[in-house]
Amino acid sequence: MNGVIDRARAWFDGRTVREQRMLGAMVLVIALCAVWLLIVQPLWAWRAEAADRRVQAETDLAFVQRQVGALPKPAATTDGPAIEPLAVQAAQTAGLTIVTGMDATGTFGFTAANVSSAALFGWLAELKTRHGIDAVRLDIVENADATLTAEGALARVQ
Repeated sequence: MNGVIDRARAWFDGRTVREQRMLGAMVLVIALCAVWLLIVQPLWAWRAEAADRRVQAETDLAFVQRQVGALPKPAATTDGPAIEPLAVQAAQTAGLTIVTGMDATGTFGFTAANVSSAALFGWLAELKTRHGIDAVRLDIVENADATLTAEGALARVQ
């Protein structure tokens, strides 16, 4: 490899100063063209494609939000047995201790402290499947001991 470099150096040194400057300028122009074509242009193209994808994603998001907003809201009903005895009985079956009362919005509210996630969500699933009672509001906080504290409101939803 050193032989090739030595021959190239000897060839370059054999040129006049004017030719050496012209060759240097040519190498500089070739290097700039290579940087432009191999680095700058692809970066600009990727940036433009990312901007196009972002615009498309924002358009899709707006469409989905309009569609979700157009969905009918489920109406809470009071048909059937009272919610409180069903919820308390199902909670006892699931091994939960809940505190019941009216929610600030006037629906049946509950609080369950220091419960496991399996018991809490099992209880809510049982209420939904067996009695048609759904959580219309649910606030959950994870405790330091890996249990949950949940507050929410239940209502019959058609």
